[in-house]
Amino acid sequence: MKWTNKLADSIPEWILAIIAFAAFVVSAWWAGAIYRKFLVFWISLWLFTPGVAYIIGSGKLDDHLTEKGMKAFRVWLMSFSVVMSFIIFFDDDLRAKFGHYFFKGSKFWIDDSGMQDDDGNPMISHYFFAPTAWGTFVLRLFNWVKMGLCLLLPYILHKSFEHAIRVQEQRRYRQTPVTQTPP
Repeated sequence: MKWTNKLADSIPEWILAIIAFAAFVVSAWWAGAIYRKFLVFWISLWLFTPGVAYIIGSGKLDDHLTEKGMKAFRVWLMSFSVVMSFIIFFDDDLRAKFGHYFFKGSKFWIDDSGMQDDDGNPMISHYFFAPTAWGTFVLRLFNWVKMGLCLLLPYILHKSFEHAIRVQEQRRYRQTPVTQTPP
């Protein structure tokens, strides 16, 4: 066990972040079918990151995690949150799945107008139909909410970890004995 502590102490936090980011990207690339099959599970984990942020920010884990452990935990959770934000942001089928699940009778299709951009790539448009005005409103708002969550969830997680680490540092500073030099 001692070698892992020495190894963890000697690795800078930014190297851990690169390793974690690469691990999540490679696992998402290899396990794309698993992401598609368990989409609700992955999105639930991603949406629960503010819950984890609240638990960490409330100080309930301060007695169980050291400052180094908190920083390593931050790296892994931030990497997960950022990678899931990228995956969810670029998932074009998510709105269709959401619409089919919550608004029965919704239809989604891709239209190829035959036009091409300057590079010769076909220009396609994504269209949808919802049977109610409320469904149309929600589906139009869906991409904006998704973009907001992709930016907001990692930010909330980062700020809560920064607060928890700052509190741990202040606690450690208060616990170190102050030696006074004689006059």
